[in-house]
Amino acid sequence: MKLVGKILCTTVVGAALFGVSGFTALASADTVPAVAGRAVEAPGVTDGGPADGTVVTPVDPRLAQRAAAGELTTDQMRIEATRGFTVTNLSGNTLRLTGYSGQAGSDELPTLGSTVPSGGTIRFEITWLWAQTHDVTATFDVVDPAGRDAGMYQLTMRVHSLPFWTEQSSWAMHGSAGAVWGEGQDQYYGDRQGTVIDLPAGQGQAQADVLNRICTAGRATCSFAPTGRDTTAWTGRQQIGQAWGNERKTPYTKEFSATKSVELTQNVEVGASAKLTIGKIFEAAANAKYSTGTTTTETYSDKTTLTVDPGTMTWPVGDFPVIRDTGDFTVTLGNTTWILRDVTFTHPDPSRHATIVWREAPIGSEPVGAVQQVADAGDRIDTAAAS
Repeated sequence: MKLVGKILCTTVVGAALFGVSGFTALASADTVPAVAGRAVEAPGVTDGGPADGTVVTPVDPRLAQRAAAGELTTDQMRIEATRGFTVTNLSGNTLRLTGYSGQAGSDELPTLGSTVPSGGTIRFEITWLWAQTHDVTATFDVVDPAGRDAGMYQLTMRVHSLPFWTEQSSWAMHGSAGAVWGEGQDQYYGDRQGTVIDLPAGQGQAQADVLNRICTAGRATCSFAPTGRDTTAWTGRQQIGQAWGNERKTPYTKEFSATKSVELTQNVEVGASAKLTIGKIFEAAANAKYSTGTTTTETYSDKTTLTVDPGTMTWPVGDFPVIRDTGDFTVTLGNTTWILRDVTFTHPDPSRHATIVWREAPIGSEPVGAVQQVADAGDRIDTAAAS
């Protein structure tokens, strides 16, 4: 790319930009190239940064003039005169920021102790200092999921200032626990190539952490491979509605109703965002494997007219047909692959009929407490639900 137009330089006496007084490079309004924010190559200028990349970005040549005229506050000038660097953690560990060197007072830097989880990012705003090379080095501890020290990661961010543009570059060091890559203003920390983390069914919390933090971060590749299907499963008998008690001295007859929605669930406890993401991944994989559509919500209802004897309470219980699919989730982020074994999804089976029945028991024969699931014999129910 070429820098369009002629560049004119002049001096504004008394203007100061980040510690350099008496000099400001300016360009006439009709010659300022409209390329702000894009990489450019300028004639006679060699990038000359580290091998992993240098970005050349135009600087607004009227910045100091506006500051000298009182059009910009110090904070506004700082915002317009920094270059952002972003670090993305693509490892299975957490990065914890522990130190800086070379920082200037005008830099906008995260506080020490800040952490970057798997799939997360952290951003540094480094000031371009007029006609100077400004290097800031950030040091991180690498912490594994068990909270143990797993190594060190160190990043140096450079902003080299020239008239009318700056050169941004960055490079990184790491211990034996990881790998680094990236260029310019984007850097990535990851595990060593080919790292595989196997999480069996008994590690539900670890599986949930991967799905919650990594699969929903937008940077990982997530897939589900079904390994088995049970088409004869049921939810198990459960109370599905309010209990009604007759405290009169005579029987009364009433039409009772009960409604129950059975939804797609999984055996790994995840948040709403992760539930939506992995639910869609599961549906696509299950439909492709079994060539059948997946019903994610089915509503069952029952209406019946009952005569309730004095001193008696009645309540509905139901047992609903479901399909249980089991399989393995694979999550890939950078150099790391997580395999989550035996994740189970349960979803309604509309091809079979539900069973809804109404139970009876004497009022006051059951303890007051939380609503309980009804069992086959010696049914228990919360008398506080009676009305």
